[in-house]
Amino acid sequence: MKTVSPKSKKCVRCGRVLSLEEFYPNKSWKAQKFRDAWCKDCALQFCKDKETAKQYCYENNRTWRDGVWDSALKKAQYALSTDAEYNDSKTPSKKK
Repeated sequence: MKTVSPKSKKCVRCGRVLSLEEFYPNKSWKAQKFRDAWCKDCALQFCKDKETAKQYCYENNRTWRDGVWDSALKKAQYALSTDAEYNDSKTPSKKK
């Protein structure tokens, strides 16, 4: 069993012990070494829509703000609309 060092922590979702860089910073959560409780991989796999993102915020001691969601959604939509690979008809839909 891998031990938790001062520069690592255990993800409460998947149970893996990872370096602190594998967790998003969270300035208001001292008990979690100023990091989210879930690793970045778990966060990316879980947050697929507005409702799951709200749940992620709740589970990771973050404040939910609709304005932040709306801004991030617009930014992501713009990034995808200008991404040549994403808009290429030959790119498989699974990858999109």
